[in-house]
Amino acid sequence: MDGEKLPPIEVYEVDGKGLFISEGHHRYVASQQTGIPVDIRVLPGGGPVGLPNWLEVQWKNYISEGQFWGD
Repeated sequence: MDGEKLPPIEVYEVDGKGLFISEGHHRYVASQQTGIPVDIRVLPGGGPVGLPNWLEVQWKNYISEGQFWGD
């Protein structure tokens, strides 16, 4: 937020399944929360298959541990 240039998020594009983050998960979340764009670099190759496309993740504000585990 103070104007520092950050390294790009590194992603793999997996055949028709979308983009998968390899490096930069926290930068992506910070970008979504602040509305400040961050560069994305698509890496060559198919990459690992893990979580669904992070572009579709619905973010909620963190409140407490009870939000996840129950009070």
